[in-house]
Order: sequence, then C-alpha cells, then structure tokens
Amino acid sequence: LDFDDLRQDPRGTTARVLERLGLSPLGRDDWPIHNASTGDALPPELRARLASYYKGPNEALVNLLGWTPGWMKS
Repeated sequence: LDFDDLRQDPRGTTARVLERLGLSPLGRDDWPIHNASTGDALPPELRARLASYYKGPNEALVNLLGWTPGWMKS
C-alpha cells in the first residue's frame, strides 16, 4: 500500500484493502483530511544526508516490494 494512493484516492484504496481482507466496503460518501502536514519541508542539506544514509536500505525495500513508494520519488 502506497500512502500516495491513499491520499489521492482514499475511497478506492480503502476498498481494495477491505476487499483483500474479505471485509465489506465502508459505504462512506465523504473522506475528510485529518492531520494534514503544515510544516516546512526538510532543508535540502538534511534531505541529501538522509537519502545518502538510507540509500542501501531503501534500495532493498524497493527490491522487496517490487515497486517504488511515492515518498522515495520526491
């Protein structure tokens, strides 16, 4: 499950998860946004340092999943 999918299509993503679990759809008409981030983005230097530090584990995660999570694409 990619969080970007949930954010962009909460109804469809939730329906796929519930179907996989053998549960009934929620039947909701509204999908309010809670806990939306309003903070500043990471400073570029820190983002680069973290990307370098986690490069190996992130590559292993992509290989395990067979797809690249949305948070790795930005």
